[in-house]
Amino acid sequence: LNLSIELWGNGYAQVERSGARVVGLYPIHPEAVSVRRRPDGALDYRWTRDGRSFVGTDRDVLHVRGPGGDPLGGMSTLQFGR
Repeated sequence: LNLSIELWGNGYAQVERSGARVVGLYPIHPEAVSVRRRPDGALDYRWTRDGRSFVGTDRDVLHVRGPGGDPLGGMSTLQFGR
């Protein structure tokens, strides 16, 4: 996730759960993700991996944002430092 934040300003990982426990985090390439705010205020994540499409909420996706952004996304730390 660190490299994604450095270069794209956002790091994403799909969260795998077993009941209430988090048992896995699977990185998602930032260019494959789109983030939208739903009418109820929640964030909606859509991405593709290996030809499959996924849709999730903040419960399904760990989203680490770079500096200077908003809830939809951050700024690359390299760009921020420049």
